[in-house]
Amino acid sequence: MTTIPALVLLDREVERLTRPRYWQAAHARWRGEPALDGFAGVSDLLAHLRGSGQDTDAEAAALARLAAAGDAAALAVLLATLVGVFVVWARRRGGDSDDTVADLLSLATEVLGAGGLPDRHVLSVAVSRVQSRHRRLRRRTRLLASGGDVLGAVVATDDPARCALARVQLRELSGVVRRHLAAGAFTTDDWCRLVELRVHERTSAELARGGTMTAAAVRKRVQRTADVLGAAVGVASAA
Repeated sequence: MTTIPALVLLDREVERLTRPRYWQAAHARWRGEPALDGFAGVSDLLAHLRGSGQDTDAEAAALARLAAAGDAAALAVLLATLVGVFVVWARRRGGDSDDTVADLLSLATEVLGAGGLPDRHVLSVAVSRVQSRHRRLRRRTRLLASGGDVLGAVVATDDPARCALARVQLRELSGVVRRHLAAGAFTTDDWCRLVELRVHERTSAELARGGTMTAAAVRKRVQRTADVLGAAVGVASAA
């Protein structure tokens, strides 16, 4: 049985969709997507999406549109479809594959939630975008292994969250970040944005240009992440 928190949560979501009333409720919401008609249940849909040699673009594109619009069931089906690819990729890269899978699922949630996927080769494009983000993430999070001095220098008396981050030892901060990532309090991209904005002093406009969010949304997500970390060490962040 898996012990990866992200996989446990995903398994629970898929298991919930096997129950008739949850599946019927989801299917009712999907009536505007004809490609999703005709599936007897979530197992039937997943078998089709995971099947080799089948054209799944119509179904995957429909689910991607629904997921981008905030449909949790559609998102869970897509993540369950892709997770096997993520597990294989994580194991091939070595290191802590459990952490890598959790990161990939978190990034996939962001990619699918952002929308903008093409109508063709939907799943392969989604995987490619997730893997690309993960490579950037690995480069950025080397800060956790070598950036203690930099983090220790982050001090701003008008921002308690930054003071909190500055006071926490690197090893403690790493543990706090990992626990909150596993719990889903924020995503790996949220953590990277905080580091880029507050440590490397990039602007929210720069970060917005590199992704799919507005500058205001970047600032909001960074502040929320800082609030969570500040609360974890007993210091409330200013609004």
